[in-house]
Amino acid sequence: MRRKPDLVFTLVVILGLGVVATGYAQNVMGY
Repeated sequence: MRRKPDLVFTLVVILGLGVVATGYAQNVMGY
């Protein structure tokens, strides 16, 4: 069942980067 694993992988990577970026921004802003 090889459909499109890169699509799910890309979504996971984007979500992870978004979470990390949000946490980093909050840390820098001092929240």
